[in-house]
Amino acid sequence: MKAPATIWTGPVVLARGRGIYAAKCAACHGDRGAGDGPAAAGLPLKPPSFRDAAMVAEMTDAYWFWRVSEGGRAEPYASRHSTMPAYKDDLSADDRWAVIAYQHSLSGHVGAHSTAEHPEMAGTRSHPEPRGDAFTGQWTTRDHRWQPRGPSQASRW
Repeated sequence: MKAPATIWTGPVVLARGRGIYAAKCAACHGDRGAGDGPAAAGLPLKPPSFRDAAMVAEMTDAYWFWRVSEGGRAEPYASRHSTMPAYKDDLSADDRWAVIAYQHSLSGHVGAHSTAEHPEMAGTRSHPEPRGDAFTGQWTTRDHRWQPRGPSQASRW
């Protein structure tokens, strides 16, 4: 899945994404995208900060679309108790791209989400493997700031 080239800087798309973000994402990710929304404190897996330019630069648009579409239902997030909703049945593809473009803008990037702007994406998979075994890249462990929670759970990971 490749993002339409015009979404990253289109003012209408970004405005629509901002509205969707406020309604569906800000409670956990925070109004400014820092991962500090009012619901974040009680979550077992903390939301990532979209203000983390390095993390944002490492995510391909295909991965980002997959993550917003599948939420916490897919591995490795399901086994880490992610509560992120899957938006594939709730938001159209255009709306998912709009909110992704807005989230991208929270990192301070103002251009297209491409390897030209983000060389960190070069050589990464366009879509994660369907099973958790292949999730070994830095960007997958940094998403939602995964960490074991206490000695009883640390041994499970």
